[in-house]
Amino acid sequence: MNNKRHKLLFIICFFFFMGESLLAASYWSNHISYSAKIDKIVRNGNIIFALTDGKLFSYNSEDNSFETYIKDRSNTDIRHIAYSDKQKCLLLTRSDANIEMLYEDKSYATIPYLKDYSQNIDKTINSIFIEGDSAYLSTNFGFLIIDIAKKVVRESGVFNFPFHSITSFDGKFYAATSKGIYSIDKKKNLIDFSNWESFPLSTLYAGTENQFKDTQVNQITVFDNQLIFLVPDTAVYYVENLSTVKLLLANNTLNRIETTVNSHLFVSGKDNFWDYSSLNQSVKLNIENLTYITPNGNNTLEYWMSSEGNNLCLIKRDDNGAYDFSERWLVPAGPTTNYPFSLTFQNKQLIVTGGGFYSVRYSFGASLSMFKNSRWTNIYPSDISSQAGFNALDIVYAISDPADPDHIFASSWGEGLYEFQGTTLKNRFDDTNSTINYLETSDGWRTTRVSGMVYDKNSNLWILNSMVENVVKIYQKNGVWAEIPFSAISKDNTDTNTKTIIIDKYSNKWICSIVNPYIFIFNDNGTISNTADDKSRIITSFKDQYGNSLEIGAIYDLAEDNAGNIWVATNIGPFTVKSNNILASNADVTLYKVMVAKEDDSNIIVPLLENIPINAIAIDGANRKWIGTETAGVYLVDSQNSTLEHFDIDNSPLPSNSILSLAIDQQTGTVYIGSERGLVSYKSGATQGADNFSNVYAYPNPVKPEYTGAISITGLKQNSTVKITDVRGNLINQGKSLGGQYSWDGLNAKGRRVDTGVYIVFGSSEDGSEGVVTKIMVVN
Repeated sequence: MNNKRHKLLFIICFFFFMGESLLAASYWSNHISYSAKIDKIVRNGNIIFALTDGKLFSYNSEDNSFETYIKDRSNTDIRHIAYSDKQKCLLLTRSDANIEMLYEDKSYATIPYLKDYSQNIDKTINSIFIEGDSAYLSTNFGFLIIDIAKKVVRESGVFNFPFHSITSFDGKFYAATSKGIYSIDKKKNLIDFSNWESFPLSTLYAGTENQFKDTQVNQITVFDNQLIFLVPDTAVYYVENLSTVKLLLANNTLNRIETTVNSHLFVSGKDNFWDYSSLNQSVKLNIENLTYITPNGNNTLEYWMSSEGNNLCLIKRDDNGAYDFSERWLVPAGPTTNYPFSLTFQNKQLIVTGGGFYSVRYSFGASLSMFKNSRWTNIYPSDISSQAGFNALDIVYAISDPADPDHIFASSWGEGLYEFQGTTLKNRFDDTNSTINYLETSDGWRTTRVSGMVYDKNSNLWILNSMVENVVKIYQKNGVWAEIPFSAISKDNTDTNTKTIIIDKYSNKWICSIVNPYIFIFNDNGTISNTADDKSRIITSFKDQYGNSLEIGAIYDLAEDNAGNIWVATNIGPFTVKSNNILASNADVTLYKVMVAKEDDSNIIVPLLENIPINAIAIDGANRKWIGTETAGVYLVDSQNSTLEHFDIDNSPLPSNSILSLAIDQQTGTVYIGSERGLVSYKSGATQGADNFSNVYAYPNPVKPEYTGAISITGLKQNSTVKITDVRGNLINQGKSLGGQYSWDGLNAKGRRVDTGVYIVFGSSEDGSEGVVTKIMVVN
């Protein structure tokens, strides 16, 4: 017997409970951005609520803390917020028409009436007006009245035309609608439209300038004992004694009026803001690109506000009457964007980009976000633009230097290649200082399109430069630029936009394109400067294993699995290509449909996700495939191609079913999922198998009484056999590791939590030649 081959490593690992970062192996986390412009601010004492990009957060001005409000499986965007002082709750409406109340203890009450309403109506909610225990919701079909105390819909007026705004004045309700202004006595039946009376504001206006139509009014409120109404981009008016309409303020950027808790009237425009303490007295502030402003309680010298690029701010008036920032850029930690177009995990850090392209650019602000050691570092669009000297847009991919995680290259769909050291822009490469070139259109417009990148084993950076003569560029380790001419993918032969480049285990480079799709494979034989020994081939017509032609309209992603198969993400589903000898003249270039058993137990074999557009594919340590779709969320497929999981907005915290990007931390098994409405992560329980058993440990360890999640044993070799026993040798649990990690639920064979004590973990390699022992302490 070979003692070295059968040597058993004894490792006893005791770790203290380390909190959220080491939670259960199947655990969701949100990584939502709150950096977009703020759409509304609501204040409750020292708590300031802010709604941004459909996401809600709050700031406590006493202890400078933040709270975020992401509710599992109710993750559709929030459209409106309003605070009920009487019931001490925040009323929320969501894009799916769900209505909720958020209380001070962070509990929710849900009113699904409108979401579940079966009749075919436009359920869009336009505004909220709260009076006492009642909330009046103006909608595109009429209105709803919510009894906030009882948490029910009290009445619904289904009139099938939009109500924009409702207010209460002098025993009547007034509504601004698409058909004009209407009023009704509060004692009458509100849901009988015959009881509503037309209130013709425009006929009461005697002015010759800033004339309007009643149908143009979209906000109505009460201030200084008068009805106030707004015609957007025109003027604010008031109704004196319900008989004469007079002009209060004219400005062609006006967009909001609001009566505040301190009995002031706020009027906002794009770059201006007016605070009225009476109809005859106001304070004007000039604030560039203002998005929202509200008073800091009864203090008329302070305002909570937001403008483009400033997030939540507090401004105060000084002794000279000028306003300046007291607090600025108040925002919870997170990435810069909720549109994570690409994700890259390298050097123990996640890199997120927020640009985009298909056939043309998206013109999103250029930004980068790095997530490492549970901390976000952001480079905002304003940072990049100010350093670059122009309006930087559409960073579409980023990659870090294998030798230095802070040395990052970021490609843009228009301005070439950026080079960062930390958060500092070090260089930008284009046709003036590199082999990167530009596309010039027939009208003389130039654009420098750079997309996918990959490092080879020699630390040379391979770069895709679309729509030019030589698509493949190389920034070599020695700092010298090179390019390789491949006529098959030059702009003269293919009108395409390249997206992804990967290097397989045979050192072949694979490239895919998303317009006029192709797969291009080449091998430079390790001699970048010598093109004579290069091999290449292009696949432009596609057939499956049955000889059928495939009408593929776009190829979005490529990924190599642990068996050396290349997975191809297309607009009609996933396929695989055998990479072995792919450059041989007789190589198999078939796109194999991934055949699986139908999920209805009929034993019928069907193609996996046939005709479902696939945007991204990633392979985890257990050779499982994570497949991100355009409209159906994320699928997890095991090494035998059986579907294990299907996550969407109905059964997970995914913000959207449209998945843009995927990346996996192979050391922890964390899967990062970029959707078009935000980034989340999932601790999958599968890690990359280790080369040996030298770093096996369990976490959490010890397992404390309050912990109810999975216990992970990690650092194992691929497909290790794991057995867990008590100190007397009784078998408690056994199974196979997922890649290099095994998860135990802490239960015995009877499904009960094990007793307090020490439990022994035995792990052995797939062939039985190596083993390891570690211990777990459980405390009840």
